[in-house]
Amino acid sequence: NEHLNNALLYRSLIRKNIINKDFSQALKNCRFYKFYSARSCNTELICNSVSTKGNLLYLSDQYLKAERLLLTAKRFNLAKKNHFEALNNLSNLLNIYTFYSTAPFRKIKNSLKQLAQISELINFPFIRFESDFKIGIYYYRKNEMKEAKILLEKSLNGIKKYGSKHLYFSNLYYLGRSLLGMKEYSRAVRVLNKLYKEAEDYGDKSYMLFARRIISIVYTKRKNFKMTTLSLKKTIKNSLNIKEYHIAGDSYDYLGDLYVKKNFYKKAEFCYKEAINNFLKFEIIRKYDLTKEKLSVSAKLRKLKRLTYQ
Repeated sequence: NEHLNNALLYRSLIRKNIINKDFSQALKNCRFYKFYSARSCNTELICNSVSTKGNLLYLSDQYLKAERLLLTAKRFNLAKKNHFEALNNLSNLLNIYTFYSTAPFRKIKNSLKQLAQISELINFPFIRFESDFKIGIYYYRKNEMKEAKILLEKSLNGIKKYGSKHLYFSNLYYLGRSLLGMKEYSRAVRVLNKLYKEAEDYGDKSYMLFARRIISIVYTKRKNFKMTTLSLKKTIKNSLNIKEYHIAGDSYDYLGDLYVKKNFYKKAEFCYKEAINNFLKFEIIRKYDLTKEKLSVSAKLRKLKRLTYQ
């Protein structure tokens, strides 16, 4: 019928908006999607339309608003026995609780309990591994590295088998960071090199960059100046290739600090100036204030000039 066709049209428009990261327009289309889904009397579309606004707010980093709507959508979808849609609601809620908020563990525990019940009901084994992964992230953010490492190791093979590439790369990334936090430097490098290689094979430049950045920190902890500088230079090259100017600026700043310790003042000056240039580019593109970072590097430049004139 006409209402069903209109609902499908707006659903496809929202998906296109998401691909283009045009969340403002997606939220506008969401109102029409929900309206026509209700008029179509199609239960699957109605359940999905109820979830869509919460999902969009989550994707656009509006986590408090997203949480409220996702909780409402979860209750609605469970009442309608749309378990797959409810799983999606719970998955996004857990992402908010573990990655983007300081939620009490009670909220995480309740969501995980519901997640396990639904996954058992519909025979969806992936959820068990995803749960271990997300609790691992929770412990990592609380700086409880031993617990994080155990859970992230436990989840890795299941995430690789059942999950998306993005989730698998994320698991490797946080496992590497947890190993770094436990000072297991050799294992951390092995895990992060694995992440870099697999992300390179897959064409994921973001995770190549994230891996390279943490490898640089590992080499710093091991006081390996040669490998640290080499790794930072690769990080800078990778970040500039994908216009990640904040990370490029951080890496130039870090490299400048290393050069100062080795009395390579000219090289340090160049790095600090490039750090500021990249922070400025990031501010222009992302509309984000990096005044604190720029002031910090500017202070280092002034101190460096005093050193060179002594």
